[in-house]
Amino acid sequence: MSSSRHEHQRKLRVVHQRRLNILEELAATIGKQTAPPHVLMEIDELREKIAALDAQLADGEDSLPNVRALWNHVSGRCGRSSRQSAARC
Repeated sequence: MSSSRHEHQRKLRVVHQRRLNILEELAATIGKQTAPPHVLMEIDELREKIAALDAQLADGEDSLPNVRALWNHVSGRCGRSSRQSAARC
């Protein structure tokens, strides 16, 4: 992985972590049972994005197709595009 790509992913992880921390604090403040569904969904999505970035940074290689497949799976986009293969979803 190029150093600029690695640096970009590291910065992206920091941004995602900051947003996750804020949303988790919000959910804790208002209570998980009363938190808006979009907040809880974004918390889950950010956790998965951070995990994917951590895996990429640990591997030190570009596994962007795996991140796209994860995002498509999480966002419910699997099967919507004829370009995607079943193996990626």
